[in-house]
Amino acid sequence: MEEKIFQTKYKKNLKEWIDLDPVFSRLKALGINAVRIPIPVEALIPHTGGKIDYSDEYHMMIMCYQDAIPYLHKVYEMASKYRIAVYLAITLP
Repeated sequence: MEEKIFQTKYKKNLKEWIDLDPVFSRLKALGINAVRIPIPVEALIPHTGGKIDYSDEYHMMIMCYQDAIPYLHKVYEMASKYRIAVYLAITLP
């Protein structure tokens, strides 16, 4: 799959499938007051340009992580609405 097609489909899925309101509502109802979100260190590695080999699982995962990072603001907004703390944890391989 070509990079543009992959990114378009992946970003569409992020927008359409992430519905955080019912998730945080349920967490609050269960009495949970904090969530931990593991972020792989690969998500923070800048893409230096050049062609990404989307048949290579490692490169595809890195691009997925990097495309998903901007959606963390939605997590913080929803957590704030329900007064739930969010802790980010950078994970190493």
